Amino acid sequence: MRYGEALGFHGLVLPSRDPEGEARRWTAALGWPVLRRSRHEVVLGLGPDLFVALVRVRGGAAPPPEVHLAVRELRDAHRRKDPLGGDSVKRDFGAARLIVREFCRPPASNWSPSRGAQRPSPSGRSRKVRGRSQPKR
Repeated sequence: MRYGEALGFHGLVLPSRDPEGEARRWTAALGWPVLRRSRHEVVLGLGPDLFVALVRVRGGAAPPPEVHLAVRELRDAHRRKDPLGGDSVKRDFGAARLIVREFCRPPASNWSPSRGAQRPSPSGRSRKVRGRSQPKR
């Protein structure tokens, strides 16, 4: 993998026997909204630039966890467009899979926080009122 500059890790994909239960614990710790939920996964975060995906594992061997790294100037012949709005390359390293991504376009609509979701306030004291975040009184 060749790239110009590493910007930082921006996502984790973790196998889980109980994605819903784990999502509640991650949400309690971070305050992140649910971006997407299905029978197979729960994705929490602030968008494709910062997320944790909890993927259901049933019996057998679990897939390796994924670590997502954002970069500038990804130069790899095997890069592919992805739904997070980037071009990316995957490499398996046994214990984990590394996804290196250069963001270059808007993400798919299911990677944006829903209208009802809100970013956590620094104080953790905001609440949703008619689609807007208002301080508690």
